[in-house]
Amino acid sequence: MIGLGLKADQRQAYLRQLTATHQMRTTVRVLDLDGDTLANVSDRLLSGQVNLDSTGETDRQCSVQIDDPDHDLHMDSDAPGAGALYADRMLRVDYGVYVDELARWVDVPVFTGPIATMARNGDTVDLGCLGKEHLAKGQAWRPMQLRKGMYTLNAIKAVLRERAGETQFAFPSSSARLAKAKLPDTVSVGPLASPWAVARQLAASINGHLYYDGAGYCRLRVRPTTSCLTFNESKVLSDPQVTYDLSTIVNTVWVRGGKPKGAKRAVSARVTASRSHPLSAWRLGRNGVPRFYVTVVDNDKLRSATRARTVAKRTLRTHLLEGVSCTFDALPMPHLEPLDVVRVATDTTSITFVLHQASIPLTHDGSMSVGHNRRVTPRKKRIRG
Repeated sequence: MIGLGLKADQRQAYLRQLTATHQMRTTVRVLDLDGDTLANVSDRLLSGQVNLDSTGETDRQCSVQIDDPDHDLHMDSDAPGAGALYADRMLRVDYGVYVDELARWVDVPVFTGPIATMARNGDTVDLGCLGKEHLAKGQAWRPMQLRKGMYTLNAIKAVLRERAGETQFAFPSSSARLAKAKLPDTVSVGPLASPWAVARQLAASINGHLYYDGAGYCRLRVRPTTSCLTFNESKVLSDPQVTYDLSTIVNTVWVRGGKPKGAKRAVSARVTASRSHPLSAWRLGRNGVPRFYVTVVDNDKLRSATRARTVAKRTLRTHLLEGVSCTFDALPMPHLEPLDVVRVATDTTSITFVLHQASIPLTHDGSMSVGHNRRVTPRKKRIRG
């Protein structure tokens, strides 16, 4: 979930407000590629949405329709006026909720990223934007080496800072396990390598999930395996549709790591779902013969049996969640992020699943689609704060 800087009681007040009648506002700002604000176009917003999509080109996408009857939003970065739109511009979108108990607005950053498409249609301008990781998907061009023994988090920062110009990072503290991992070997970054691809590979090597949040900060976390939010009757607006993909079942994980210094064998770990789990080898077996569905994780950077087993357990928990998907409409919960684990609990459905897709409307009359992306119908009038 997106961190909002709220204390526990304040966060609960914010969550309660989301399910009650409340005021909302959408703030849309035009930024340069360094993240500095050039213009505020919130009062021109006609419609829009932010899509969360872990399967897309970027984890977040944003589409907005801007009112421009005077045609003063120029599609040229060299045009006069701070609100000029072009490929060297970004949008920052915040979803604001007025929380009565706190007597103030809570603004949730739901999107920051570069403009990818622009189209004028009469008096309106349609903008399509991609998540900020799009800025790191070019080529490194200038080769670089990440030396053996370098902290992996520092290596990720170096690639994105020196080959993609990134300066905004929100990584774990130095005391966290992820921060203590080091490169077991030197990593060479070639001229045609994508900085984002290299950075994500480095993150995956320590079982980390690298992503950009809605405020445009590059973050690293251990991929969650426990639910952070329950969609109950007060939040769900349509009957949940649950789908089980039995073709992707994994109930056993085998991790094959590297060989520790001085050891004769590489480290290895095997874990399988407990017998009581509905997807376990024993529950899916027949005539007393268990049925194993195995995935193998090869990571020669894992040099301890303890770490290999930790990775195996977490990978298994993730795969057991991936076997189910759920789609429904709900009240907007703008603080959710791609790959968060959520739960739906209604009179007819009780299931925990990974949030791969969702659409957050940027107008007060829209609902959130969970489990899929949906196009929001354009409005004809400006949104007033």
